[in-house]
Amino acid sequence: MKGFQKLAKRTIRQTLLMMLFLFISGILTYVLIFGYYFYVQFSRHTPSEILRTVSKGLYHSNDSIQLDSTGIRILDESDTWAILVDNNNGNVIWSHALPDNIPTYYTLSEIALSSKNYLKGYPTFIWTHDDGLIMIGMPKERYTPLRGYLPASLIRDMPWLTLSSYIIQLITLLLVFYFFERRTFRSMRPILKGLQDVADGKDLHVKEKGTFSEIAAYLNRTSALLKKRATVRENWLAGVSHDIRTPLASILGYSGQIETDKSLPEDVIQKATIIRNQAVRLRELISDLNLSSRLEHDDRLIQREIFGIAPFCRKIIAEFLNDYADENYPIHIEINKSVQTTQINGSPNLLKRSIYNLLLNSIRHNPTGCTITFRLERTDHQCKISITDDGIGLQNTLLEKLKKIQGKEADSTLLSGQEHGLGLYIVCQIIKMHSGNITFSTNTPSGFQTSIYLPIL
Repeated sequence: MKGFQKLAKRTIRQTLLMMLFLFISGILTYVLIFGYYFYVQFSRHTPSEILRTVSKGLYHSNDSIQLDSTGIRILDESDTWAILVDNNNGNVIWSHALPDNIPTYYTLSEIALSSKNYLKGYPTFIWTHDDGLIMIGMPKERYTPLRGYLPASLIRDMPWLTLSSYIIQLITLLLVFYFFERRTFRSMRPILKGLQDVADGKDLHVKEKGTFSEIAAYLNRTSALLKKRATVRENWLAGVSHDIRTPLASILGYSGQIETDKSLPEDVIQKATIIRNQAVRLRELISDLNLSSRLEHDDRLIQREIFGIAPFCRKIIAEFLNDYADENYPIHIEINKSVQTTQINGSPNLLKRSIYNLLLNSIRHNPTGCTITFRLERTDHQCKISITDDGIGLQNTLLEKLKKIQGKEADSTLLSGQEHGLGLYIVCQIIKMHSGNITFSTNTPSGFQTSIYLPIL
């Protein structure tokens, strides 16, 4: 389920980032809109500014009231009309750019109504003057009528109210995302679990329903096809192994008889030895093919038990010397005292096969002979098995390929066509099944070294 958890975390992270982006963009939009509004408003002449300028600019001249040039300029620039109403009789005693539909006489009630900021559709503003009441009228399209009053606390708290609104919208968006995406995640969970099972070589059948029913159907078909191909391959290997066993036994038997018949010429005996060695190698190759197939498709193959690693290795080396003793391939054994009582949990048969494969690898690829060193020691919470030879070593290109199969996702095709291929790949499979690690390196000054690291109890 790691794949599902990773997808869920990524989706949630992307959603949170999107919400954060929306939140920040909303705040920026809010700031830009109001910033632009205040910029536009303050770039114009405000009603208060016009009223103060007109009030200061009014003066008496020859029994009439006049407005100075500054007041006239600001009225014309703001497209504003203005009047001065006499306090005593309500008559307009001075005006500028007065529209035709604006009256020139006002009662107290009309003045009171105009104080509500609208007169004949014009936004109006009032200012007191020594000679009466100044009233200015702005263009109709510049302001929108707003009836009633707003609490001062509302205006004061407007930024916080706006921020709270954004937070509530974000929480709502998160809840909507959670409830709508929960169904999607629930539908994806069996799909991802199925993909993981296919990758692990397990059988599966995903229910073909929900949003991803079509994907589930394809996944089931793919799993069935892979299982069918694996069965065909296993049956083919089993058939080949069975069919080749009888002729191979005959080859080994007759070549062995010829090899031990002292009455035959020496060159015939040598040829019989070559035939027997190649037959043995063919038998081991068939065995490796069967074991590799089983390791890939049958996790029950590994039957674990707890045993001491030091006595186990001594026994393996002794058996190997009995089976493959050759004076051209002496084996030096070094077992550190630190591992004398060390125990591991694993399959003795499979680990024996790994050690055999590595020892035989050194023998097969050094036809002129070499010295093999088997070393067992302890490093931290692991035991280390090193098999080293001083033979001809490996080319760098082949060593790079060997290093690639050290990984957890080892692939037998990486060593296709190489003499070292299947045996070392099987070793990697076995060590992986034991939760261990394996490394390949060049021995100094020449030769080849394989190191196995196994967890200890």
